[in-house]
Amino acid sequence: MQLTPPLYSNNLSWLSFNFRVLQEAADAKTPLLERLKFLAIYSQNLDEFFRVKVAAIRSLSESKTNGKLDFDPEELLSKIIEEVSRQQDIFGQTYRNEILPGLRKNNVFLLSEDELKNEYKEFVTDYYEKKIEPILNVSKLTFYNKPVFLENRKGYLIFKGKKNPLKETLVVEIPTSLTGRFVKLPSEKGVVKVCFVDDIIRICFSKKNKAVVQETGYAVKLSRDAELNIEDEFSGSLIKKIRRSLKNRKDGVPARFLYDDRMPKTLLSLLKKVWEFKSNDCVAGARYHNFNDFFEFISLVNRPDLLLEPLPKIPVLKLDGQSSYFKVLNETDILLHFPYHSYEYFLKFLEKAADDDSVTEIKMTLYRVAKESRVCRALIKAARSGKKVTAFFEVKARFDEESNLFWAEELQKSGCKILYSFPGLKVHAKLCLITRRKNNQLKRYAYLSTGNFNENTANVYTDFGLLTSSKSLTFEAEQIFSMLTDMRKRYEFKHFQVAPDRLRSDIYQLIDKEIINHLSGKKSGIILKMNGLDDAEMIAKLYEASSYGVPVRIINRGICRLIPGKKGLSENIKITSIVDRFLEHHRLYWFISNDENKIYLSSADFMNRNLSRRIEVSYPVNEPRYKKRLMDFMNFYMADNTKSRLIDEFHKNEFVKPKKGEPRLNAQTAVWQYYKDRVDFPEKYLNEL
Repeated sequence: MQLTPPLYSNNLSWLSFNFRVLQEAADAKTPLLERLKFLAIYSQNLDEFFRVKVAAIRSLSESKTNGKLDFDPEELLSKIIEEVSRQQDIFGQTYRNEILPGLRKNNVFLLSEDELKNEYKEFVTDYYEKKIEPILNVSKLTFYNKPVFLENRKGYLIFKGKKNPLKETLVVEIPTSLTGRFVKLPSEKGVVKVCFVDDIIRICFSKKNKAVVQETGYAVKLSRDAELNIEDEFSGSLIKKIRRSLKNRKDGVPARFLYDDRMPKTLLSLLKKVWEFKSNDCVAGARYHNFNDFFEFISLVNRPDLLLEPLPKIPVLKLDGQSSYFKVLNETDILLHFPYHSYEYFLKFLEKAADDDSVTEIKMTLYRVAKESRVCRALIKAARSGKKVTAFFEVKARFDEESNLFWAEELQKSGCKILYSFPGLKVHAKLCLITRRKNNQLKRYAYLSTGNFNENTANVYTDFGLLTSSKSLTFEAEQIFSMLTDMRKRYEFKHFQVAPDRLRSDIYQLIDKEIINHLSGKKSGIILKMNGLDDAEMIAKLYEASSYGVPVRIINRGICRLIPGKKGLSENIKITSIVDRFLEHHRLYWFISNDENKIYLSSADFMNRNLSRRIEVSYPVNEPRYKKRLMDFMNFYMADNTKSRLIDEFHKNEFVKPKKGEPRLNAQTAVWQYYKDRVDFPEKYLNEL
């Protein structure tokens, strides 16, 4: 038996994860607008999958190295298209047969083109003439000259020419960046009626051009290859190459041409000829594309009763009302947990440091930051006030390269020292180090995180951040920044586990210790929480632990190449995945170690890229109250029987069902309630606060 599925199965495993997102949309127990959110997330994920994964497979299919691969790219592409088609059928049924009728029952109407023609004829004409027609970009589909350029991920309507399709077919760009995707229609009180801007264009454009084009327009969208294709990172300026490649990305080769499946075959054939699309570039879709625009729809209808009840942020009592977080950290560490805690706590920590006359230096690694980043603005303010600021920007963070380059330049203009990506290596560690001088003595404060310094994603991603003044941890954080300044430097870390140098071997040693404990009759076990598990060597090590009888429990959100439950190999391994209102993002490693309970928080998944080609940091949690807290949370995740799905080699994604008489438990809600109880009844949990 093959212990680990071939690497190409990552693509099918990723599709299995996205299918879990789609299954959440199909779950009738989930509120209607939440289901629509999951459809939007699924659609966005799928588009990125085609731009990155599928585009790479097509490149392999066309390359000369094809014969050297251990799989057939064409066969894999066929499997992917087959699976995507299956999922798209479920997507369409969920949207058309469940969500839209459900919204109508709740007086929220997304009107069709026919309904608009019958009910809102005058409104539609007036809106088109005043708001849309003046900004409409219309081009002829031309075969003889340079064809119309389709921008990446932008929506278009194709109106087929009546007499001469080759000369008269028109391409109309849907101007959503100026108009929005949806239009709210006049309606009676208590009723919300909305339509696609696409349909207003379909109705009015065809009417005004009825002598030239046929009655309806067919939606198309082109997703382009997102790979930067930097052939050689080791010679010349990497930053210049990235800038040049970002310009090329907009013109990238087709990854997926999505078209309305009602489009006549003759018209599709014409489009393929004009744009020189191959058959496997073209994917049949529904009448409307870019479902990620439904986040706009959810805001527009403004029906909180059709969403999950919000979970208010939990206050951190030790920080609330404090004029100086540094005084608090001199006495104790603070473990922040997002989105249960507000990200304002970290932002205030950084902004206070920028204003504090005693702070002399701030160092930070930045992987993905918010578009209007308060984090970067705080660093700019610190530099302008005379503090020494060093920021490491990972400019190879996919889809955030442009934003990172922008902020790096802004910081550099303000006097910050900027460090950039290394060739062949990404920096994925999440560290902030602040140095403060008080009474002629220097003291360091660190923020060690599992997630990005991004105030937007912190509202939906679950992550931990440890604020600490521990001499041992801040000293090793300083060593990490020393390495980032000069990669020739290397250190022996006593507390941090650092990739690519030692994280892998340190984890192996911890696994070996659990094997020894089990064979010695001592308590043993391995509990892991992460986003992806594909590293063949790490999987083999976990198989080894299982084969010796060590119980292994994994909560893994995304890609998984480990096959659990195989007799004699992985029968002691159980894997579940949770997809819920928050995106499970933090990584946690827990080794029972004869009740010593060694716990680490980390930026690294057990993916080959994290363990071998990235600078990652895993740090220990030693304080008993925080260790207990994390163990309690992991027990919630392992006991979840509402949103937890079993992972197996067949990607069935079956729900974990409650045993007879067992109460239902939702891990994310349980974590929130855990915090709330300790804030509401502090006297009861005094030793844990």
